Amino acid sequence: MAIPATLAALAGHWHGDNTLWLNPNAEPRRSDATATVTVEAEGQSLSVRYQWADRGAPQSGVLLLVSDAGSNALSAAWTDSWHSNCVLMECRGATTDTAASVHGTYAAPPGADWGWRLALEATAVDECALRMFNISPEGDEQPAVEMRFTRSL
Repeated sequence: MAIPATLAALAGHWHGDNTLWLNPNAEPRRSDATATVTVEAEGQSLSVRYQWADRGAPQSGVLLLVSDAGSNALSAAWTDSWHSNCVLMECRGATTDTAASVHGTYAAPPGADWGWRLALEATAVDECALRMFNISPEGDEQPAVEMRFTRSL
């Protein structure tokens, strides 16, 4: 199965805002954000390259979503200059008609591994969002990042 048409239609350039939560009880950090979405490998993959800033320091990341030939299952690879610190996170998940959601884990020594979920969603015509969630070893999910985009003309 190829990337769903609604997600493939996200191909193009985007601008918007980034919200970063370091602590769910603290005020989030906000900055401008941009993204480029590209359909890859003859419709089997979708890449999302994004840029934002933390306190003026440029940051960037890339998410590569790869569809399963026989189902709505996804595999993904993700890295980000701020969050993943030179590590490529392998993720698994699924698509719907308008969204993709994948989950991976990262080490948090000396404790148990934590989870990380990324969700890309076509929210309206010419609007989309990329959200990231931190998941405790106990399964509690908290927002970490929300990027809301409008298509650049």
